[in-house]
Order: sequence, then structure tokens, then C-alpha cells
Amino acid sequence: MLDIKHKKHQPVPLAIPKIRVRSLYDLQSVIYLVMLVVLVVLQWWFGFVWWQYLALLFFAIGVQVIHHNHVHLGIWHSKRLNYLTNLYISAVSAIPTAMMYGGHLKNHHVHQHGPEDVTRTYRFGGDHNHLFGYLLHPIQAFCVLIPMFWRDFVAGIPKRSRFTREMAAQVAIIVVMWTILLILDWRKCLIFVLIPQAFGLHWLLGANYIQHAHCDDASSVNYARNFTGAVNL
Repeated sequence: MLDIKHKKHQPVPLAIPKIRVRSLYDLQSVIYLVMLVVLVVLQWWFGFVWWQYLALLFFAIGVQVIHHNHVHLGIWHSKRLNYLTNLYISAVSAIPTAMMYGGHLKNHHVHQHGPEDVTRTYRFGGDHNHLFGYLLHPIQAFCVLIPMFWRDFVAGIPKRSRFTREMAAQVAIIVVMWTILLILDWRKCLIFVLIPQAFGLHWLLGANYIQHAHCDDASSVNYARNFTGAVNL
């Protein structure tokens, strides 16, 4: 018989991800993500302050830009931290990161504002570039994106796809947060949470119109506009 000596089981060390951002510019993103919540808490607790509210709206737009950038390339080197950041951004922006991935990377960047891009600006009323088109485009885009996301979500249920799992988790955290805040004080929730989120969402979808309306979708370069300078703050 073999004399087998059993070793005592060693405790498995807790794997703590290294907190490292990919770029120093990502520190600005982290500050924006924190400041948005700080401004909500301050005004929820101490009351409405007009300049703080304007700053809140500014950060609501900034967070949507961060959401876009984070989907393209995660803020952190750690996959675990990027996953947790997905949940955080989903909660504060009211847009699940899975939807951003599906609607932006898998749709918009694949088809580049071409005929198969479901959010192409000329889909709604033809080729135009005016204020009314900008104001209306977010609502129109939202109405075509939601059915697309729902079909992908349902199709992924039998296979427990990553999209379906992450969408369910992110929607759940948004709904739980809204429910708690509405129970605590529905008026404050409306003013300090829901309106800034709707403002940021409208800007996010409206930015698609500003960048692409009346551009040449057949061109590999001129299908979009670029913006530089102070607006990128």
C-alpha cells in the first residue's frame, strides 16, 4: 500500500484586484462619477442650490460620455473592477452598460451610420440637420433601440448569454435604486435623480444627431463630425 501523507488545506488568499486606471485621463472620469453622486447627496440632504444643480446637469452629461468611453475601453486594468464600474455607471446614468454595448459597438460602429444602422439620423424623416431634428432624434432612436434590445435579451435567455445576464443585473440595480429613492422621497428623486438622468440620456442620443446629421454615410471619413476644444472638458 502507498503511504500517502495528506497535507493540510491551506487557506485560499482573497484575490483583491489592483486598482490601476489605464490612463491619467481616466482619473478625471472617476472624479466625475464620484462628483455626480456627491452633488445628489448634498442637495438631497441640504436642499436645492442652483449652481450645484447646474453642476449636477454638467456631470450628468459627463457621465454619459464616460459611459461611452468605458464601453470602448474599460477605465481599469482589472476586469472585475470594470464589471463593478459597469454596475455603478448603469445605476447613476439609468442606462445599462449592456445596452450601450449592443446599441453602440455592435450596431453603430459596425454599420457606421449606414443603411443598416438602426439609429441613423436620416431614418426619421429623411436627410436633415436642424434643431427640431436634434430635439426629436433621441426619442426616435430610443423607440427603435428598445425593441432591438428586447429581442436580443429574450434570444439570449435559453443560452444564458453574457448580454442577457449583464442586462438583467444592470436593469435590476437601476430598478432597486429607483424604488428605494422614490419611497424615501419621490419629489427629491424626481428633481435630483430622474430629471438629470433624462437630461443626460437626451444629450447622449442627441450627440449621435450632432455628429452624423447630413453627413456622407458612404464616406469612410466624412460620415461623422469631430469636436475639439473646451467642449471636450
